[in-house]
Order: sequence, then C-alpha cells, then structure tokens
Amino acid sequence: MPALERQLAANTAVHAIQTALSVEATRRTERPYDEWSVEEAKVVWAITRDFAQHHGLRVPTLAEVTHAETLARGHSDYAIKWAMYALDLTERDATKAAPGGRGKVL
Repeated sequence: MPALERQLAANTAVHAIQTALSVEATRRTERPYDEWSVEEAKVVWAITRDFAQHHGLRVPTLAEVTHAETLARGHSDYAIKWAMYALDLTERDATKAAPGGRGKVL
C-alpha cells in the first residue's frame, strides 16, 4: 500500500479509536476502574485488529494494546497517543520493542 494511502487509513483508524474512547469514557461512572479500563482496552484492540486485518498487518494482542495505554498516560493528547501506539504495533514484529520507543510510527 502506498505511504499516503496507509497514512490516510491510519488517520481514519485514529479517529475511530478517539470516538470509541469518548463513548466508553461516558460510561466510566457506571463501573469500577477495573471494568471500564478493560472495556476501553477492548474497544481500542478491536479497532486496531480490524485495521490490521483489513490491511494485511499483524494483529497485536490485547495485552500489547493495554501496555500501549500505559505509555499514553499523562499525555495531553492521551486518546491520540494510545491510538497511534496501538496502530504502531501492527507494523512491529511481536519480538521487537514496545510502542513509543524507536521505530516506525504510522
């Protein structure tokens, strides 16, 4: 896939993750942390999985996506960072460094 086309697809996926996280965040007061944090991770993972499968890329594990969230914490653009780190996992070999480190970011 050409670089520009992949970037446009990644931007769409980032927006989808942001939107889904916004919806899930409205439910935080209804559930304890251990429930809503898992549900948010599942939403990010599902969109990342769909993106990876659609583009023939590696599907990261839920644990990898959850770890990506820890790297995004504290950023003023938390949802975007988490989305970018999660999507970055689709380009990485499972044995390589975690997202947020050196390497190609979509």
